[in-house]
Amino acid sequence: MQPRIFIGKVIKKNREIHKITQANLAERCSLSLVSISKFERNITEPSFATIIKLAKAFEMEVSEFVREIEEGLEMVHTPD
Repeated sequence: MQPRIFIGKVIKKNREIHKITQANLAERCSLSLVSISKFERNITEPSFATIIKLAKAFEMEVSEFVREIEEGLEMVHTPD
């Protein structure tokens, strides 16, 4: 089994807590709306530089945001 990180869940949860749209979050992070949508749907994962931007947009310490991501780890079975 390998850990799979569902960063999208953390991004969406924080976005909803702050009551901001994907478009507003994209603007705050200087990213495209498509990028935010793909992150939330776990199609792509943000770079560390983007994680820093997201944390700042949510007015969080980067370590706090990363901790939330770590807590969202889920073990999934991957075929050998």
